[in-house]
Amino acid sequence: MAFVAILLPPPTAAAAQTLDDASQEELEKEKLREEIKTLQREGRWWSALLPMLPALVAAGGFWIAVLKYLDERKIQHRQDADRHREEMRRHDEDRRQRADESRRRFDETFMRVVTSFGSENPSVQASTTVSLLTFLRPEYSEFHSQVFMFLLTNLKRDQDPEVRRLLTLAFEEAIRLQLASENPTDRQRARNLARVRLPRVDLSELDLTEADIAFANLKDANLRNAKLVRTRGIEVMLENASLTGANLDETRLRKAKCTDAHFHEAALRSARLEEADLTRAEFQRARMQSAHLDGATITGAKFEGADLNDTYFLGAKGLDHATLRSLSRAKNWDKAHFDGDIAETIKTLT
Repeated sequence: MAFVAILLPPPTAAAAQTLDDASQEELEKEKLREEIKTLQREGRWWSALLPMLPALVAAGGFWIAVLKYLDERKIQHRQDADRHREEMRRHDEDRRQRADESRRRFDETFMRVVTSFGSENPSVQASTTVSLLTFLRPEYSEFHSQVFMFLLTNLKRDQDPEVRRLLTLAFEEAIRLQLASENPTDRQRARNLARVRLPRVDLSELDLTEADIAFANLKDANLRNAKLVRTRGIEVMLENASLTGANLDETRLRKAKCTDAHFHEAALRSARLEEADLTRAEFQRARMQSAHLDGATITGAKFEGADLNDTYFLGAKGLDHATLRSLSRAKNWDKAHFDGDIAETIKTLT
């Protein structure tokens, strides 16, 4: 069998060039792949992000927009804060102006009241006193001290009985406001009652610790459950006053006029009542340990149930039979201090 040989023509120059280009391109791709592998081996991880660059650019644009928004919000917030501060400034200014106007009106009205009270006509004084109650309302709290001082000053002078009654009613409200004040000066002023004339005044439950009531007229006063610790009251008038349950520990009431006063269940520990007039005063169940009644007049005074431990009656006057019998019914009377044989006399009555 015979074979026929087919002879192909040799490649042309163009074909040869095409093969060379293809080989070169393949070599370039291979080289690029090797470079990428080399960069990855060298830790150049960021090169792997190159394909994601468009997405990163888009994300960067988003965050730029966010930051711009936040910056605009900060600017808006500052502007809002500036507007708020300006509004508050205007509000404060308006409030100050209103307060100034209120004070001006009060001063004018108060001066008219003071001027009217200077009238010699009791009716005018009475109506003026009633108008003072207006200034004790809560909205006039900044003026309460002035009203109190006006009342206190005029209650130290002679007044028409009806005018004094109205002044006393206003004073009862004013002193409670003063004692409840957060201002220590107001509370201190409220406790300076020396020489004040307040018959039948109601001061019950008040804290008058260390008050000065020297020479004051508190006849028929209601001082029930009042706190009068270390109160000073030389020659104070307490005739027929009610001090039931009051705390008068360490009080000093030398030469006080306490005729018919009630000290039921009161605390009078270490109280000083030297030379006081305690005629018919009632001390039932009072705590009088270490109290001093030296030189006091105690005619008809009642001490049933009172604790007289270490109480001093040296120089006491008016120890009639009824008084001695009452003393015999007190607790710890035998530990009290009496002149001479008075203790022996009391002992015979037990």
